[in-house]
Amino acid sequence: MEAEKKFFAELRRLPDDGRFEAFSSALLAGDMEQVLQLAYELESRFRRVYAERLCTLFSRQIVLIMEGHWDLSIEMMPEIFTEYKYLATTIRKYLHGEPPAPENT
Repeated sequence: MEAEKKFFAELRRLPDDGRFEAFSSALLAGDMEQVLQLAYELESRFRRVYAERLCTLFSRQIVLIMEGHWDLSIEMMPEIFTEYKYLATTIRKYLHGEPPAPENT
């Protein structure tokens, strides 16, 4: 029961988490240290709500950054933004009693 409460509390906060915007701003500004910190935080947050696709994308991006492939990590942003938008929209609909969107493939 307590785990379920934590899960839903996490879901409610996720779509409006300002860290995602901070992450994209840091990435565009070339602030690698901030990007890595936020990527780890966001990857952890998405893992807690079982958003495996986003976890995988952030994990890949972290590896690219750590290996010095900054340009490749930036090229991943459209895919990350698309997946985040899909997840946030689905969560908002779910929390407002609407049926969830079909699975993103």
